[in-house]
Order: sequence, then C-alpha cells, then structure tokens
Amino acid sequence: MSWRVPAEIDAWPAPVQARQADGWAAIESYTVVHHRAGPGAGIVIGRLEADGRRFIAAGDERDAGLLDLLSSAEPIGVRVYTRSFGTVSKVAASEARMNEVFPPEPIRSPG
Repeated sequence: MSWRVPAEIDAWPAPVQARQADGWAAIESYTVVHHRAGPGAGIVIGRLEADGRRFIAAGDERDAGLLDLLSSAEPIGVRVYTRSFGTVSKVAASEARMNEVFPPEPIRSPG
C-alpha cells in the first residue's frame, strides 16, 4: 500500500530558508547531540517570528536552559532566540542567554 500526499498539501508553498537567522523564533523540530558525559549541543530547526523563514541553528552545552528545554519537555512551538555569525546561526533559550553564550560580534570600523 502506498501513501500519497493529498494534492492540497502538495500545493502548499515550501518555507523560505533563512541563511542568516536573527531574532525570536519558534521551534519546529530539534535534536540533542549526546556525549558520554551527557547532553552536548542542541540543534534546532525553527521558524522566525518576524517573517516566517525557516532556519537551522546550533545551541551550546553552556546553555543549560536550552538543553533542559530540548531534553525534558516537548519544545515544539516554544520560543527561542537565534543569532547569525556569518553563515552559521546559533540558538539560545533567551536573548539574555544568547548575549552571555554567543555575544554579538563587535562592529569593526574601516581602518
């Protein structure tokens, strides 16, 4: 027996990808990378609140709040904060935690 996607769903537009993701977002999917010592980094696929674009971002083992969220609860739809660093996006449980774990890069003046 084969399963076919209904035409209505198949016609939905695909989400636009955010190559640089900055701001508040909702978790759509996630995973946690585990090491022998326990949870390592969280990886989030999310949707930016500002414009609905989808992104992928990595958390950090120093952000216990994000790891707790991803490891102990059902985080789908939960609000997180993301920031891009060049072509890499990072994610944290809150904007304050983002500023602690992944401080913004200083603006460099032309020299």
